[in-house]
Amino acid sequence: MFHLISNNATGEVIVGKLPPPARDGWTPHEIEEIPDGSGKLKWLAGALVRVPVPIPVPTELPTWRIRAICKLTPYGATNLGHAVDALIATLDDPIKTVADQVWNRGNTIARNSSIVAQLAAALSLSGEQVDALFIQAATLPS
Repeated sequence: MFHLISNNATGEVIVGKLPPPARDGWTPHEIEEIPDGSGKLKWLAGALVRVPVPIPVPTELPTWRIRAICKLTPYGATNLGHAVDALIATLDDPIKTVADQVWNRGNTIARNSSIVAQLAAALSLSGEQVDALFIQAATLPS
């Protein structure tokens, strides 16, 4: 048996083997087991659950990481890396030159850069998809 108290406003919990001291705005509960898995414990809809902790989106990464994850991401008949290369080849100057320098010769690339936004829009990638690419790229072995 576990004892916990939950914050009535946020669902935040404090869990222990002994009953915790009373607190204003908190409600006591008794539970048989703590849910397995990872994430923060929360009291939601009358039950203790694990809520995934959001993974932060990197604000800037080495460009090789983004290029690599794009080469590993299927897109159309090939992969996203080839699609970006093909897209850059179709752009007009000066944006073509800037995009080429950022994509092929830059040391780092920022998530909020205008080039990333323009390429993503042209490839019909949502902000969530671009965030996922940055998160995946950050986890690649180096």
